[in-house]
Amino acid sequence: MKVPEQTAEIDDHRLNLADLYQRYNTDRDTGLTDAQVKELLIRDGPNILSQPKPISKSVKLYRHLFGGFSLVFWICVIIYFIMYGFSTATHDENASISYLWLGIMLIIEELAIVFFSYYQESKSSSTMASITKMASQQILVIRNGEKNQINTEDLVVGDIIEVKSGDSIPDWRNQFNNAYLELGKLGERALGFCELQLSSSEYPYGYSFNINEYNFPVNNLRFLGLMAMINPPKVAVPNTIMNCRSAGIKVIMFTGDHPCTAKGTARATNIISEGSETIEDIAERLGTSPESVNPNDAKACVIHGNDLGGPAEIDELLRDYTEIVFARTDPKQKACIVEACQRQGAIVTMIGNSISDSPALQQADVRIAMAYGLIGLLQVAAGFLAYFLAITENGFLPSHLFDLRKLSESEDVNNLRNSYDQEWVRSSSFIYLKQNLFFFKTDEQRKQLNLTCYTAFFMTVSICQLATLIVFKTRRNSIMQQGMK
Repeated sequence: MKVPEQTAEIDDHRLNLADLYQRYNTDRDTGLTDAQVKELLIRDGPNILSQPKPISKSVKLYRHLFGGFSLVFWICVIIYFIMYGFSTATHDENASISYLWLGIMLIIEELAIVFFSYYQESKSSSTMASITKMASQQILVIRNGEKNQINTEDLVVGDIIEVKSGDSIPDWRNQFNNAYLELGKLGERALGFCELQLSSSEYPYGYSFNINEYNFPVNNLRFLGLMAMINPPKVAVPNTIMNCRSAGIKVIMFTGDHPCTAKGTARATNIISEGSETIEDIAERLGTSPESVNPNDAKACVIHGNDLGGPAEIDELLRDYTEIVFARTDPKQKACIVEACQRQGAIVTMIGNSISDSPALQQADVRIAMAYGLIGLLQVAAGFLAYFLAITENGFLPSHLFDLRKLSESEDVNNLRNSYDQEWVRSSSFIYLKQNLFFFKTDEQRKQLNLTCYTAFFMTVSICQLATLIVFKTRRNSIMQQGMK
């Protein structure tokens, strides 16, 4: 359709149906007439989006290189190179090659960001193109009191569209479900957004909404859109799962995600191995219903938490299937699954990363709680402790460090006092005045102190990371006994 020159305020969603029909001169039962449709098509044009002019790959790459925030990177690179050239030309004895290296590192970082963003844009364009192909080409409308199947580009403003479940033609609801399932098969979490205007008298400010036992309307919502998010597994995970399975370890996945998303993630990580099929996969391949498939033909299964029965049913699932994924499970169900594995004589190792996994972790024989953020925080804290110890040893307390760098690196500040009133002087000699109890230190020693503090910080972090690696590898055994292979 033609885009109007001025954007008008849209308030169709605020009108009742009678006023809405009157505004667009249509009727719920008879719809528009052929004459009205012809007039509207002449006025607005077909119901298609104008295709933008295709942009070449070289232009896209150029925009990523020099557009937006990338321009700031290149300005910084030029400034660093100018500073390096100026320092070299003036033969400054304090000139450092660090400006050159900083410029080179910025170039490398910028190129990495550019090529990554260019790759992501290309991948997103391909995904959008595939989703566009899934769009419905025909729709059921009411015109002249009759239902007609027309192409979507022939829709006009005021058409009455019939959308219902089970219709023999594609409709918006089916397309939404198809898009949702397609994204879920890729392991992406699809979120649907809806809105509904509630009465302020029935639902005042501060009203407590209960999502377990709904105390608010969940029907007649207006669908706003669909958003997909992806959290790709690490590269080493699929191979690790295969190694565990080859060692006789049965890997079971349970998650709070939708079964479709959980299934896509399980296939991406080899929890459901290549060639294994669920009952739904077999039914889709044979073009039949899942109820007509023999359960013994399926090697894998994906179970929704709402369909999960008692302990007897869980025991049966564990016996019948070698590759199992439990989706939409709550903390209590996770603990029941761990207990069912133990009833079959298995030693259960539970790996969890959230508070909802606590009951299952407590029930398991071996508990592994993923806490990367906490470990990183401890490493940084240890590094800062070493940093403060090194600089405090030279008379600078942590409270004295604020804005100290400007004074320390300034050419105009000759005397720099530490927390104990000792002076660090820009001088070529080391002087000790016993009678005044002052220690005078040179500018080179100032710089040496900075390097010492930096080294203390990064060495401490590296030592903590090495210790963490050894602890994760050996647990209670000696490193000499366990080894690092």
